[in-house]
Amino acid sequence: MPSTFLPALQIPAIFSSEPLGTFGNVKRNFFHGPGFNYTNLQVSKNFHLGANEARFIQLRIEASNAFNHPNFAPPSGVFTSATFGQVNQLITPTDPNGDPSPGRVFQLVGKFFF
Repeated sequence: MPSTFLPALQIPAIFSSEPLGTFGNVKRNFFHGPGFNYTNLQVSKNFHLGANEARFIQLRIEASNAFNHPNFAPPSGVFTSATFGQVNQLITPTDPNGDPSPGRVFQLVGKFFF
């Protein structure tokens, strides 16, 4: 049974090497990599204690990378490479200590203000 899908576009086929000592015809930063998506959310509620507005308890839920979206690295830009134009790595965000962050983190916080 023949496939009804179109063949995959060969990205490297639309590029060619320029002769040595000449400039290409593509403007600077013509291509860009995939976007970065790292969503942090917070929901909080203050519960006041009695008539005294100065004292209250705050409950808060925080989520880091709430939607657990992968962040892809830019495609390979080396024209002579076999992986030219292909995205084959992920960007792993790190915390200030340099440790990689996990996919999704939830945190429940209770705080008493007086």
